[in-house]
Parts: sequence; C-alpha cells; structure tokens
Amino acid sequence: MTRGRIGAIYRAGVAVAVSLGVAAVAWVPPAQSAEPITIKMASYGGPSYPIRIHLETVKDMLEKRSQGRLKVDHYPAESLVKLAKAFDAVIDNVVQIALTSAAYEPKRMGVVAAVANSPWNWDAYKFGEHYREPGSFYDFAAPHFERNGLKLMSWPNVPHGEVFSSKPIRKLEDFKGKMLRTVSSLKEPLKLLGAEPIFIPTSELFNAIQRGTVDGGTLAISSIFSEKYYEVAPHIQIANLYTGSLPVIMNLKFFNSLPPDMKTLVWDTFVEADKQYYRKIRQDTTEVINQLKGMKPKVQVYEVPAEEVARWKAALKPFHDEMAKTWGAEWTRFEKIRETLR
Repeated sequence: MTRGRIGAIYRAGVAVAVSLGVAAVAWVPPAQSAEPITIKMASYGGPSYPIRIHLETVKDMLEKRSQGRLKVDHYPAESLVKLAKAFDAVIDNVVQIALTSAAYEPKRMGVVAAVANSPWNWDAYKFGEHYREPGSFYDFAAPHFERNGLKLMSWPNVPHGEVFSSKPIRKLEDFKGKMLRTVSSLKEPLKLLGAEPIFIPTSELFNAIQRGTVDGGTLAISSIFSEKYYEVAPHIQIANLYTGSLPVIMNLKFFNSLPPDMKTLVWDTFVEADKQYYRKIRQDTTEVINQLKGMKPKVQVYEVPAEEVARWKAALKPFHDEMAKTWGAEWTRFEKIRETLR
C-alpha cells in the first residue's frame, strides 16, 4: 500500500471520528414533558347554579389556553370545602381557588363584608359591566383580600337575592316573627323589617324549613331554584332585596408563584370568563324566574309593588345611618362607587 493511500485512509478515519464526536455532542435525548401545574378549585351549588357553571367554564378555558400546562381539579357542590369554610381553605392552600362569601368574614373583611350582601346594594348587571374599571369596586375590595393572603379573581354577582318563606310575606308587617336564615350583612336589616335572623349553613337549611324550625331565608333566586328550596318554602317575594355576592378567590402566594406567562394567562382568563358570565346571567335569571312562575299554584312568585318596597327601604334608614357611622370614610367611598353601579 502506498504512502498516499495510507494517508487518505487515515484522513477519512479522522473525519468519521470527528463527525461522530460532533453528532454525540449535538444529540440531546428528548426532554420529558413537564408535569402540569395542578389547581384545586372548590365551588358551591347544584348543576344549574350560575357561578358553578361559570367556574366550570374557567376550568375548561384554563386547561385549553395553557395547552395542558395547567390542570384544574374542580370540586363542586361543597364536595371538598363548605362555602362557610372556603376562606380559610384557600388561605391554608387546601384548595387554590374557591367560591366564597365575604359576608361570612365580617372581622377579616370589614367594610367589604358589610356591603357585600347589604340591601339594595347595586344593580347586578351594571356592576358586571363596570366593577373592574379603575377606581371602581374591584379597587375598593381587592386590598381587603390581599391583607388576608388572597387574590380577588372575580366577583360574579347572582341577581335577585330574595326572601323565600313557608308562609307568604306580602307587606312589611308580615316579616314580624319570621325566622329567616341569612348572612351577617343582612342581620340588622332583617331585624328592622321585623324578622328574626337565623345563622345556619345552607346545607342544613332545607331540613330546618321542613321541620318548621326555620320559616325561610334569603338567597339568590338561582339558589332557591337549584337547591329546590321552593319545595319547602314555596312563597318567593321578588323585591330585588340584594344582589348575591360570591367572589372567587385564589391563594395569593400560589398565584404569585406561577410562571409569568401562566400568571398572566390565569388573570386574563378570569377577566374574559367574567364578561361571558355577565352576558349570560340576565337571560338565565329571567328563565329561572319564569320556571318558578310556571310551577303555580305549588310555588307562589310574588312581585312586591314599588310602593311596598319603598316601605321596606324606609324601615332600613337606621341601618344605613349606622353603616355610615361605623365605617366613616370607607362607607363614603363605597357610596360614591355604588352610585355608579345602580
């Protein structure tokens, strides 16, 4: 073999070795797909309850928009967390998102708890259109949640918080002595109307009315319908007494720990789902009222005349005077915001 031939073979061998070396350096084993971030979410209400449906929509949107990077385990109908315990469950990170009621937390939520379900607090539909605007209700309420380690994600109102009862309540005088299950923010107003406020979990309410230990309660009309309270308390008084407020909260540390793109995605998803919810809720509420009216004579839906509603409102003047005295500048600020939401 000639020297030239040997040199050619050597050079070819070196080239192959170098190529293999480069290939070895360049080749990287395929990365294993990252585990999705799991979010536990707790809610309240039966399958037809509007905010439960809203949160199911949020779940679907988060999972699709994140392309599987987020996995949401939804626990509806208080199956994991009772509504009255949702506040602490999110603070303790038992669940990361939950439907709650500020009215259950008067000490920790202060003026926000006081106004959340207060009588004739705001127009539900106008609230939905404007509450996220700068200086409006979101900016008023959010700091109270953050002080408790919570992020306010959305505030889906349920229109027509009404009185339902086993016996009719047509006039102011009919409230006298009625034992009505309610929340803390309606305690004094119901007393001024003549009723006796009762505080029990909603999970116990149906049986309590059935036994006759409670005469009825105050709930959003969608809850009256979805939980079938009309079966034991068939008299429903339509007066727009209050707007049911069940804000959706998230553990603040968990929210802030999300990767930046997922943090933005979660926030934007709630904002968009909010808009969808408020577009749909007016139609859904009208349908629920019409279905209840269609159950006549078993169920009696009574639309309280305007002049009678005026009597109810007049009876609550001491309540509003006391709110102004108790909360001072915060109440004044809320009153200004509320005027834009009526």
